[in-house]
Amino acid sequence: MKKLLILFSGFCFLFLAYGFIKQHIFEDKFIQHKKHLEQPNDEYWIRRTFPGLKPDEGTYFASLQQARQNVNLRGNIPGFDKNWKVEGPGNIGARVNVVAVHPSDENIMLIGYSHGGIWKTVNGGIDWYPVFDDQIALAIGEIVFDATDPNILYAGTGDVNIPGGVYTGNGVYKSSDGGETWDYLALAETKIISKIKIDPNNSSILYVATMGNPFERNNQRGLYKSTDGGVTWTQSLFINNQTGIIDIVMNPQNPQILYAASYTRIRTNFESIVTSTDCIVWKSNDGGFSWMAVEGGLPLGADHSRIGLAICQNDPSVVYALYVGTNLDLENVYKTVDDGANWEIVPTFDTGIESGIFGYFGWYFGKIGIDPIDCSTIHLLGVNMFSTFDGGASWVSTVPPWWTYEVHADKHDLVYTNTGRVLLGTDGGLYRTNDFNTWEKIENIPTSQFYRVAVNPHQPYNYYGGMQDNGTAGGNASVLNEWPRLFGGDGFQPRFNPVDPMNYYYETQNAGIVGTENDGSDYYDLINEDNGVNPDERRNWDAPYIISSHNPNTLYFGAQKIYKSYNRGHNWIPVSEDLTGDVTYLGRVHTITSIGESVLDSNIIYAGTGNGYLWKTNDNGITWDSIHDNGLPKRYLTSVHASPTYVNSVFVSFSGYKFNESVSHIFRSDDQGENWSDISGDLPGIGINDILIIEGESDKELYIATDAGVYGTINGGLNWERVGKNMPIVPVLDVDYNPSLKTLVAGTFARSIMSYPIEGISKDVGQSSLQIEVNCFPNPVVDKLFWSIIGKDIQDVEVVIYDFRGKIIIQKLKAGNFGNLNLEFLPAGIYLLNIKVGKNKLIKKFVKS
Repeated sequence: MKKLLILFSGFCFLFLAYGFIKQHIFEDKFIQHKKHLEQPNDEYWIRRTFPGLKPDEGTYFASLQQARQNVNLRGNIPGFDKNWKVEGPGNIGARVNVVAVHPSDENIMLIGYSHGGIWKTVNGGIDWYPVFDDQIALAIGEIVFDATDPNILYAGTGDVNIPGGVYTGNGVYKSSDGGETWDYLALAETKIISKIKIDPNNSSILYVATMGNPFERNNQRGLYKSTDGGVTWTQSLFINNQTGIIDIVMNPQNPQILYAASYTRIRTNFESIVTSTDCIVWKSNDGGFSWMAVEGGLPLGADHSRIGLAICQNDPSVVYALYVGTNLDLENVYKTVDDGANWEIVPTFDTGIESGIFGYFGWYFGKIGIDPIDCSTIHLLGVNMFSTFDGGASWVSTVPPWWTYEVHADKHDLVYTNTGRVLLGTDGGLYRTNDFNTWEKIENIPTSQFYRVAVNPHQPYNYYGGMQDNGTAGGNASVLNEWPRLFGGDGFQPRFNPVDPMNYYYETQNAGIVGTENDGSDYYDLINEDNGVNPDERRNWDAPYIISSHNPNTLYFGAQKIYKSYNRGHNWIPVSEDLTGDVTYLGRVHTITSIGESVLDSNIIYAGTGNGYLWKTNDNGITWDSIHDNGLPKRYLTSVHASPTYVNSVFVSFSGYKFNESVSHIFRSDDQGENWSDISGDLPGIGINDILIIEGESDKELYIATDAGVYGTINGGLNWERVGKNMPIVPVLDVDYNPSLKTLVAGTFARSIMSYPIEGISKDVGQSSLQIEVNCFPNPVVDKLFWSIIGKDIQDVEVVIYDFRGKIIIQKLKAGNFGNLNLEFLPAGIYLLNIKVGKNKLIKKFVKS
């Protein structure tokens, strides 16, 4: 670990010494951000949408709810009931969207993550613990205390910054015990809550600003008001079906006066709207009963993007409005000193603010902070942060340059405490300052978002992975808060040569793969136009590449074709034609997404694509045969893995959600894809992101990374159970196996890397469901469902039918080893038949038509 830290420090020194001078670095960062954040509906939802035109996030949430409600429906696999171990990192962090401080005790704080839920501290940030993990919507946009009773808090779900992989929410939640527990309140249909305001004179009056569902045009946008503490709501301000309310401020001396900023935002797979003439400031003088567009110097009738608002607490006649322009950078800051009647431009660019403060993706920012005591002190939150302490006469950067990582890039919320301390939420966690000269990171919370994980055979006690916006890192729980950054960018798949410990690879977005042959002293680019890869080919955001298990100097890489290198990626040759088909959807879907090489036969390779194509070669790429039309769904293919046990067996998984189709997509073939068997068993209808096959008899022990955690089976997919008791309902995008420690390695997209012991699980089950056979028929069932049990020691049979919410529909005690149930009364849907024989339990999924 010391060596890694030294290497990292040396890397930073060289980085600065060579003077990737500030402007150059900024421009490079801007390009990266604009490229991956502005592209419509980035990778996360593309996987879950194809071939639809927009995400069916209703079905997505319903599937997560199934997973939540079925957590306790365990069968007879005792090894799956342990706790996951959080390996880290805690120090690298993730995006903090909102900070809330107790009105009278600043040691009590809560922060809301873009998808890590809500965390609380009661000792000023020394220790933090999660308080929202029982919910399925862990994207948080807002948290507020009720100042009259700080035991009462409200939280708004949904990712307020609406990036490419946006997570929507399911409404407003309320806590009556200081944020320890939460109950759903209302407004699930609004999807993204951007702001909540409470009337200081009457805490039963609430205002909630919502952006609506960004994936479609809908009327569930705008500002909502409740006068009974959130029991009932009325839509107070509605602009149109593509424009919501991104910000509101309230006059603390006269809560009837409100200002609201409207913002047009649509983000589907084929459309991204971030500007319009409807992005304006509104004012109400009567508690939201009526509204008028604010003029008096504010721009009306022209296109703008996101708007941020701030009001002076000591003198609420002073209000600031930050406008993002059509170039998606700072346009102007406006100020009124007469309750919005007249507005003037606050000097910015000519008094110290650099152009490009928002990196030309200002829809991701748009926040303005203000000192509650000195209203001439304001802060503009962007890639960096600029502040004025004299009302705009001069501006200075008040955070260190982002590339030093003293304060992480991309600022999203700023809060003053009662003692004048300032808290700053960023893409890399929460920071605090007393003087804007020195900053300290005050949380080490393991909420990093991992795309990929890897095991290093030469350092088996460390865990490695690539993260959203935080590069590649490695470490373990013993150094939870000291993981070094090993490489930058958006991190993806690390790979380690199993023979040569000096040779390994890191990956950034769009196949930015680098390798080293001297343990990081030098790096070389694997994918460039000079070494054989066609630079015009489409590449996936999360481009696949593997080290051959037969020769560690041989690598395979997928773009539109499969490429092969015999010399560790210094040179490549294509070993396939274009496998992705003509572009009929999105270019990023028509790319290779997974490569699977047989460990038993080096000639057998499989390749899958985002548009549902699956190919195989039996002659190491000379010829390729399509095997995607043999019964597989037309969905985004997430992983393909050849069996480590049988040369002709292969497994494949898909993501995707479709209305009224609550099914998971995982299949097995024992004849190289000529025929496929659905092995989804009794899985809830969640997207599957990766498959792990534990080598052993008949490939019965499998683990899958899903949108709701990790699931496992010990009977080849007949029955699945969620692995572990303490992982919240979060996406796991990758799962690996550490053979030295015999642990699963899960790359979560909200809770960093976790590990789980699985040694002997399939052997220690004892008298398990593997030793009995249960048949239920017909499936689908129309009226009567029959069952029969074959096996020894058949006694004390209990039959229970659950719906997918976990509710018991029928329970029959002392049933025989065969029988039937009349199910005519059941509505159509998917159900679970739970057969318990003594201590053994087996669950089967069936469909009622």
